[in-house]
Amino acid sequence: MAITHEAVAGHNETNPTTSLTVTIPAATQTDDILILTVANGGATANPSITDNDTGGNAWTLLKSHNNGTSNLSIWWKRATSGTASKTITASGLTNACAGSCSVYRSCKVSGTPHENATSETNALLDSSHAAITPSLNNSMVCFSSGGIGSVSVTGEDCDDPTTLTQRDNRNSTSGNGANITHASNAQTTAGSTGNFTWVYIGVNDVLTTVFDLLEEEESSSSSSSSG
Repeated sequence: MAITHEAVAGHNETNPTTSLTVTIPAATQTDDILILTVANGGATANPSITDNDTGGNAWTLLKSHNNGTSNLSIWWKRATSGTASKTITASGLTNACAGSCSVYRSCKVSGTPHENATSETNALLDSSHAAITPSLNNSMVCFSSGGIGSVSVTGEDCDDPTTLTQRDNRNSTSGNGANITHASNAQTTAGSTGNFTWVYIGVNDVLTTVFDLLEEEESSSSSSSSG
C-alpha cells in the first residue's frame, strides 16, 4: 500500500517564543510515522521534544542544521494506539519559534523509516537544494524548511515527483520571527529527485532538509528477494 499523508497540525500558540505545543492529529493510527518540523528563530540549539503519550515511543532526531543564528530540526516518532490527540511540547527555544507535525501512513513498521536526509543553508538568492535518490519504489519524498524571520517559502518542487504538496506553513512574528514549511509527494519509481527548488521573498537564509520515507511493503519485498 502506498504511503499517504493523513493529517497535519501546527503550533497552538499565536506567536510562540521560547516554547511551543502541537496537538497530534486525531486521525493518527498505530504505526503511522509522525514528522515534526521545528524552527528556532533565535539560536542554534535543538529544542527538547516531549509529549504526554504515556507508554508511547520517544521522539528521535532525524536531522538538524543551523547557520550560526537559527536552527531547523526534524524529528520522527512511530505512533502507538494511544498517540492520537496527545500534545507535543518543544522547549528550550530562543526569541521566536515555529512548528508543525505531519502524519504519514503505510511506512515501514519497524526500524528506521527514512533515508537520505541532507541539510543545506541557502542564501537569499539560492533557492535550490541538491537531489537525493530514494532506494525503493513508492517512497515519500519530503522537504522541510525554516529559520529566522516570519516569511516562509512557497512553490516547493523537484523533478521527480514533479510537484511537492505543501502540507503546512507556520510562522511566529515574535522577536526576530521564525518560520517553517513541510512539503511532500510520492515518487513512483526509485531514482534521483533532481534538485529541489522553491520561491522565497524574505531577506534571510533559508535552512532546508530533504529526505524520503520508505514504504513497508516495498521494503519487505526487497528484503525477501535479497535473502
